[in-house]
Amino acid sequence: MKRIYYLERSATMNVKNFLSYNARTFEQMKHSGHLRLIRNQQVADSISAYYFSLQALDLQNIIIKDRITEYMQGAGKVFDAQILFDILRPNKSLQLIH
Repeated sequence: MKRIYYLERSATMNVKNFLSYNARTFEQMKHSGHLRLIRNQQVADSISAYYFSLQALDLQNIIIKDRITEYMQGAGKVFDAQILFDILRPNKSLQLIH
């Protein structure tokens, strides 16, 4: 029984670690017209493609967050929350309870 609680807790330890980025510079270049100053079209296209691919990353993060929320709601119905909190000791390292 202790092992399944440990595994559940380890599955939810890093749920806040999502891929993030800052597209502010690209947006500034795009809206100010400075993106057109890049003479090499292949470079400009690559920059645009990179930032457009980040939109897929945003969608993926949303899906992952939704699934984690669903999982945690289900886990809350199955597991005793106090035991899960006890597994995470004050030093914030994951430990198997004895």
